[in-house]
Amino acid sequence: SENDFLPEDLAVFLSESANWRSTPWGVIFPLAGTSRWAYLEWAPFENFDLVSFGPAEWRGFTGVLEVPTQTWMLRKRLVDRLFMSVPSIPSVVSWCREGVTWVATPEGWRVSNGGEAIPELRFSDLTPEGVARLSQDLSRHFYWSDRWSPEFYALQARAGFIAITHSRESQVFLLPELQTHYAVLDWKSLHVGKTLRRWFKSVHAQRASLVVTSEPAEVLDALEAARPDSSWICPAYREILESLAREPQLGLRVLGVELRWDGQLVAGEVGYAIGGTYTSLSGFHFSDRKEWSGLGTVQLVLLAKLLEEAGFEFWNLGHPQMEYKRALGARILTRKEFLERWNLAVEKETLSLPPPQLA
Repeated sequence: SENDFLPEDLAVFLSESANWRSTPWGVIFPLAGTSRWAYLEWAPFENFDLVSFGPAEWRGFTGVLEVPTQTWMLRKRLVDRLFMSVPSIPSVVSWCREGVTWVATPEGWRVSNGGEAIPELRFSDLTPEGVARLSQDLSRHFYWSDRWSPEFYALQARAGFIAITHSRESQVFLLPELQTHYAVLDWKSLHVGKTLRRWFKSVHAQRASLVVTSEPAEVLDALEAARPDSSWICPAYREILESLAREPQLGLRVLGVELRWDGQLVAGEVGYAIGGTYTSLSGFHFSDRKEWSGLGTVQLVLLAKLLEEAGFEFWNLGHPQMEYKRALGARILTRKEFLERWNLAVEKETLSLPPPQLA
């Protein structure tokens, strides 16, 4: 039966755990009788929900966090029956259905004297031999660095890392991640729904235009305006991106993607091209006006078509948890599967956007 997919005490644990807490990222539960915590993660998948729950090690600057390691594929009606019956849980189900990955707060960290902190990523790790060694260690995916140089950034990006930032004690670190799974869009898998296909045939489509530029300043300004309190692109990170936009290194070319509505910037993203690959970093869309609804998806579809037209092999969308990536047609690849394709594609000459015939 469906219940066989779950540990026997999961429903009991949830119903008796009165001390759960919510954060902007999700819900964290204390593990009874311990100082450890666990979180729950839901992700929609076709007619099922993927539910992750259980303890594991998450290595941080100061210790180790308990996070899930077990995943069950459950029919949606079972998820509704299980979680909607638990007091206070219904308020978070809507978050779950959006495919958000939930992480714990620092209060949930279990500091362990024997726990190794997130390791530093050094230049010596970014040789072919070093990257091969790191890629085989699936227990680690985050690394840190305080090297804010275009050369180091280009090296880690070319190796398959995707770097964000992390602030700790008033210092900002680069946080390169060699992900365990990647969302990758192949052009044959691009999905355009019926509603969007009708939109592209309407008069509204004539008011939208996609612009790809090697000067990402306006996109970066828009990102900051759209996410004034949550953007991880700090001034030092922005400086690196703008430097690489002016002077590409190791085949890495930073691009700003702009969707304009009657000439006004309403959606877009910043990313980079290396060889025959394009990687998204961070995107935005404004919804101040009703007619702008859905333009974030329009930007994604138009960019996918432009990348295909230019001869790119695939689009690296990064973390696979967000539902919009799967809705676009992205497939989830393991680190090994991703790097096998990535390492071949980045060796090619970096392609231009827009393609020459459309410039």
